[in-house]
Amino acid sequence: MHPIIFIRSFHLALVSLWRFKLRSVLILVAVALAVMALTIIVATMEGAERKAEELAVNFGPTAVNVVGGDVTGQTLGTSPLTLTWDDVRALQAHLPDVERISPYLYRLGVVVQGNGKTHVADALGGSGPDHWLHWAWPLQKGQDFTADDIKYSRRVCFLGDITAERLFGDKDPIGEVVLVDSIPFVVQGVHAPLGMASGGEEMDDRVTVPITTMAGRFNISRQHLLQIRVTYPSHTPSSAMPGYVEAVRSVLRESHGFSETQEDDFIPFTAGDVLQFVSLLKGGVLLFLGATVVTSILVSGFVLANLFHLSVAERKTEIGLKKALGANRSAILLQFMLESLLLCVFGAVLGLVAGVCISYVMERFGFLSIVLSPELFLWAFGGACCIGFFFALRPARVAADMPPVVALKGGA
Repeated sequence: MHPIIFIRSFHLALVSLWRFKLRSVLILVAVALAVMALTIIVATMEGAERKAEELAVNFGPTAVNVVGGDVTGQTLGTSPLTLTWDDVRALQAHLPDVERISPYLYRLGVVVQGNGKTHVADALGGSGPDHWLHWAWPLQKGQDFTADDIKYSRRVCFLGDITAERLFGDKDPIGEVVLVDSIPFVVQGVHAPLGMASGGEEMDDRVTVPITTMAGRFNISRQHLLQIRVTYPSHTPSSAMPGYVEAVRSVLRESHGFSETQEDDFIPFTAGDVLQFVSLLKGGVLLFLGATVVTSILVSGFVLANLFHLSVAERKTEIGLKKALGANRSAILLQFMLESLLLCVFGAVLGLVAGVCISYVMERFGFLSIVLSPELFLWAFGGACCIGFFFALRPARVAADMPPVVALKGGA
């Protein structure tokens, strides 16, 4: 096709869109809504994928976490505290390849006072020496717990990034005294922010104290543990982790004196299990939201097709005159397809901007995490062009195949 013909058709398409403003706006809004939904879902899915990868890295690819209780078979009212210090000693004795074995205590909600302010942190944790090495959670400032901190049950603590900000703002909290449930502690460090939440609980809003201090001063069982983390050397291949999980399970079952028919009263899991769970969850969400997007695209496509069929019926005189003056079939077809594609591209831009803005608002309020990538823009404009091409093709062909005499008679 000659470039002049294309330029002329492009100009006529713009004139027609401006001439039928209301119809153009209706199509534009329909396409924009479909692209907006597509944008939010793609950005959210990519954000979830990124968060899952960050979670796996923070979890530790060579770690096995064991939590007490069995959420699937545990009867109502049964205590989830089934892990003990005896389990720690059994793991240390029977797993020689292990690099570290780390017990952990945990409690929801704790009142923290400091710098003349009071804040209810989401959690209180009790850990052993070298906390950041054991739990892959480094400090952004301060120093880690030492063996003596644990041995002598010292009243020192770490603050989560959010907890430190709520109490001290921009002030350095290291060396300051805070009251944790009215018990004085010296702030020894501040956790590096993870930026994650689980079940409405902010991971960065917590206080961590030596595990012996927590067991002795916060009315918590001195015998039981909430969690045990078994860490293998960093060079351990991922293919070996399932075997190590079974080794941990075997030692704990023997420690608990279970027969072959008894169910576990603990749950071991790895970074691979976390990723698998996130993948299944993401798949279910994607299936549901994907159906929503497909519905939005079909609705916008039917709106476009119906309005274009109406436009062809109303513009019979225009079509007949153009054909009588020498316009061929391809020129008429090109003009209508350009009108459709221009509307869809403009709708894609509008929907993309709206989708990104809504996604950022939802991310700011903590509803989701988004990632903007080149694929997002390709999906948005690709989806819009598909709407414009497939749903406008039939009415454009009707216009292109219309005999000039019939067109002129129909418009008379």
